[in-house]
Amino acid sequence: MSAALGEIYGHNNYQFTPLAWKESETTCSLRFLVLRRDGDAAVSAGRDIDNRIKTVIDALTVPLPKYGSPLGMDGNPLPPQDGETPLFVLLDDDRQVTHLEVETDALLSAPDGSSDAYVQLSVLVEIRPYHTNMFNLSFA
Repeated sequence: MSAALGEIYGHNNYQFTPLAWKESETTCSLRFLVLRRDGDAAVSAGRDIDNRIKTVIDALTVPLPKYGSPLGMDGNPLPPQDGETPLFVLLDDDRQVTHLEVETDALLSAPDGSSDAYVQLSVLVEIRPYHTNMFNLSFA
């Protein structure tokens, strides 16, 4: 199955394989715990929580072909590395997310030398079928 999904969602020499995709008739619930050091200064500094969460969800989703491949230091596209074929991602599209919950709290300790923008992020993912079919029996 992953080879077939890699062909469908693959581009730029990558074979992206989502765990939840439209045809599997599954939805995804995401619960985030964000521990951060930046406190109230985050909003005024442009580091608001909604933009951070949107960036994380984008990172969990198959990238659009128009965004190409990751680029190296020289500006050239990087080929998939060992272990990146197929490249598993959570979602084929962020429309699969039907529940989103975010909790923030203070981070009491961080690695030495980290900036005020440093966060620790925990994500709880729950995938559920909305119609049972042969692609989502393991989630039923």
